[in-house]
Amino acid sequence: MFKIIPMSHSSNSFWSPFSEMDNLARVFFNEPFFSEEVKTRRFKTDIIKTEDGFILEAELPGFSKEDIKVSVEGDILTVKAEKAVENTEEENKDGYIRTERTRGSYERSFDISDIDAENISAKHENGILTLTLKKKVPVSPEVKQITIG
Repeated sequence: MFKIIPMSHSSNSFWSPFSEMDNLARVFFNEPFFSEEVKTRRFKTDIIKTEDGFILEAELPGFSKEDIKVSVEGDILTVKAEKAVENTEEENKDGYIRTERTRGSYERSFDISDIDAENISAKHENGILTLTLKKKVPVSPEVKQITIG
């Protein structure tokens, strides 16, 4: 007896258990498991302790410095990187017939309550965002002499 084999709507491939897992993840978590669709995700970071603070290194390959936003609100440092979709199917001067890029959004927040937020410096090189975070200098309470009259 013959069976009907489900086909993917986007291609002429046969049924795959991975597409079933993707559909299950889509229903349960409201986001794809194996799909190329990208929602806001976390990126890898390394935090290195230094003598006077910390160095935060964030892996953001494929993002230019214009795609990255670093902000401080209160005691929260937020790093957000976002890139738009770029799909073309026409021949250009470099000989490309088809190019495919996807949209990606990555975001992480960090508690910087012990960091001097006014003196954070940032640099982006070879897909690595490096933030230098200096610790707050402890302020000793001022001793005030009161004269007795």
